[in-house]
Amino acid sequence: MNAIEAREVPKSFPPIFLQLDSTDFPRRSLPKGPNGERLSLPTAARLQVEEESLRIDLIAEEDRGGYYSSDYEPPDFDDPDPQIISMSFRKEKISRLTIGQTYYGVPTANVLIEDPTHVVEGFSLKFQSTDPNNRDYWILLLRKGLVERMGIPVEESTQPPSGDFMPF
Repeated sequence: MNAIEAREVPKSFPPIFLQLDSTDFPRRSLPKGPNGERLSLPTAARLQVEEESLRIDLIAEEDRGGYYSSDYEPPDFDDPDPQIISMSFRKEKISRLTIGQTYYGVPTANVLIEDPTHVVEGFSLKFQSTDPNNRDYWILLLRKGLVERMGIPVEESTQPPSGDFMPF
């Protein structure tokens, strides 16, 4: 009988593809793109869990004119040269990760970042999975990375946020 071998955590963690739905960071605190672009939410997000930090690349969209058009397709990291806005947070500044879901059962991850001025508990970055094949995978991968690599505490939310529910 073969002994079970302990799994090693890979040196580089794979990128995590989610959508940044909302944040309560003050607008002037958010970084701008290379040409002064600002974030327009929701937007595609690529998260990279590193040894000492979490890097978040977000796609800046200059024009949302076609957003409500039936053939509108938001920019993606597979597109040639998307405008990227990057944020990075040291692990000491990440307070916790809260895993939950929207009213419609879409998995969410809320990363709470310490407020450097200590006016509020922290600022949140709320992500959701948009993968049509396996919505849970990217959220679980983020959880695994933040827990195993950084020791970030995780909370489970059993109630969907009330702000996501629209009865009509």
